[in-house]
Amino acid sequence: MPYLETNGCNYHYQIEGEGPPLFMLHGIIQSGEEFRRAGWVEALSSLRTLILVDLPGHGKSSRPEEQNPYAIESIAQSVLDIAAQQRYERFDYFGFSLGGRVGFELAARHPEVLGKLIIAAQHARPPVAESRLPRLIGLFRSGKLRAMERGMGIRPEAGSTTVNDPESMERAIQALSAWRGAEDVAGDFKMPVLCVSGEDDPAFDRARETAAQIQGVKWHPLREVDHNGAFYGVEGWRSVVTDFLAD
Repeated sequence: MPYLETNGCNYHYQIEGEGPPLFMLHGIIQSGEEFRRAGWVEALSSLRTLILVDLPGHGKSSRPEEQNPYAIESIAQSVLDIAAQQRYERFDYFGFSLGGRVGFELAARHPEVLGKLIIAAQHARPPVAESRLPRLIGLFRSGKLRAMERGMGIRPEAGSTTVNDPESMERAIQALSAWRGAEDVAGDFKMPVLCVSGEDDPAFDRARETAAQIQGVKWHPLREVDHNGAFYGVEGWRSVVTDFLAD
């Protein structure tokens, strides 16, 4: 289980599979281990070397008390630092939700490192005006994190009440709210991009609008699927991802 201390956080990550490197970054209150539980590791480990990263405050990564390590720009730089530690000059990237914003940041500011980009359930607009973010903070402060994890099927280890730390989750949302977005440069992306979103996701229209700006994008809507369903419903679009990576 490799670790890397960088940008104010001690990052935990796992490496699985064989082939060219594919970084995989999860959403809020998840961890890299969720890619395994959902079935993505089984689906993709024969095609790629998977680097499953725990975001700051999540999983087995540290819980910084400062807000800066949770910033999208800081996380994107940390991905580059982990890639350098593993001697990956270029890599593919798969980001879900919060991890998708990091993918857009890499595509916008560090396009030279990216091979193929997969974004699930996310758009590239600045999130400052998103009303759901303050609601999430309210849920964390009211002690609902454990219930939220349980609703997603996430179970804490013995002796712990939650997988993640509520204060860290709040810092992550506050830092996310300051992200500048990448919508203004999405039309300049040159790497192959796959964007997937559930039609029942509240952010579906914004995800579709972002995809429409990207030249040559492969856009794949998922019928009767909500935000988390796009992540956990692997069988619904497994072949879309494997075909995209194999092309």
